[in-house]
Amino acid sequence: MKLRIVIFSLVLVLFSSIVFASTPSINSNAAIAMDADSSIILYNKNIDKRIYPASTTKILTAILAIENLDLDKSVVVSKTAIDIPWDSSSVYLKQGEVISIKDLLYCLLLNSGNDAANVLAEAVSKDIPSFVKLMNEKVKEIGCTNTHFNNAHGYSDNKHYTTALDMAKIFRYCIQNSTFVEIISTKSYTVAKTNKTKENRYLYNTNRLILQKEDSVYARYYRYCVGGKTGYTDEAGRTLITFAKKGDETIIVAVFGASSAGILDVRYTDAINLFEYAFNNYDKKTLAEVTDYNFNYINTDKKLNYSIGLQEDLKIMSNDNSNQDLSYVINIDDSNLKDINQNNFKKVAVGTITFSFKDSNGNDYEAVQNLYLKGIEEYTFSNHVNIIKIIIIVIALIILLILFIQIINISRNNNKKHSRKQRRIKK
Repeated sequence: MKLRIVIFSLVLVLFSSIVFASTPSINSNAAIAMDADSSIILYNKNIDKRIYPASTTKILTAILAIENLDLDKSVVVSKTAIDIPWDSSSVYLKQGEVISIKDLLYCLLLNSGNDAANVLAEAVSKDIPSFVKLMNEKVKEIGCTNTHFNNAHGYSDNKHYTTALDMAKIFRYCIQNSTFVEIISTKSYTVAKTNKTKENRYLYNTNRLILQKEDSVYARYYRYCVGGKTGYTDEAGRTLITFAKKGDETIIVAVFGASSAGILDVRYTDAINLFEYAFNNYDKKTLAEVTDYNFNYINTDKKLNYSIGLQEDLKIMSNDNSNQDLSYVINIDDSNLKDINQNNFKKVAVGTITFSFKDSNGNDYEAVQNLYLKGIEEYTFSNHVNIIKIIIIVIALIILLILFIQIINISRNNNKKHSRKQRRIKK
């Protein structure tokens, strides 16, 4: 009996390893798994195909509000902001209601209120069309190439589209903000009664991956999941963008066009399968070490020498032991450097370095990292004495080499003349 148990256990282990090593079966129409640190794609299914994002749109609305507004400030809800389609998700804000930006962000990202999205849009840009313009400018800045938004909340619209790849890029940008992460990882939140409500609003996160059974009967708890945003319309199907952390590995997963059939909700099954696939098949490896990428930038006007470099090693998720043809391009924002005081500076991002490389299969990848200011010193002639010495030595060596070659050539010519004279004498 014991022998059978051992054999059965071994079979299970082998079978598990086979399952994790194979590419997962994904039911959603489009899906992506991305290394959040380097933006390397670990899994893709129709990632460049146009899709409707539904309420995952709200991650962009949220980050623009966080970046442009004071979270403790309160705003007044307008009539135009609450003018949303009858079948929209809503937190039932009222015209004239006074509510804080912070509370609106929780209404937006937990309960997915379309009315909250509009109020935030007007708070940022005065009116919704101007905010939509800002949204489209921001996605281009982030690097999206096939996205156009037409509203702040994601209600289906033929002019409101994106791709799984672009949404992963937007989400990667968003989760670099600690306030954004704090909100999307919150299970529940209470909005205190306002001038227009007699009772508190109780908000609950719709992302089942962070909910346990005591939180919801529909929980699909995944212990590594940090947070995310869900969405749904008839046209978009069920959508989800989320991320998980395991050790020093952070994976972004996005699924779009998932079937709405069944109580399990296949977008969560797809997301869990993609997380497991990434965590079990990819490991962190160092692509670039801090010590190898330090640079000097000289401002001759201020006579200052800036030391610039990576803040930490660049590590990527990889299932390949070798990366080939590694190259990089540096982009320094001189305007950032001009504003830094020599006597009172801190580590600030002053540019980027873009690493380009291939894997063993010839696939092209890019990883963009910030370059940070590490130190400032006065630029004087003495800063480059050693460099000048090296240059002089190199020039001297070149001259000596040229002289040596000339001496050899002269010697050869003399030997040839001498041999000719000897032949004449013999004749």
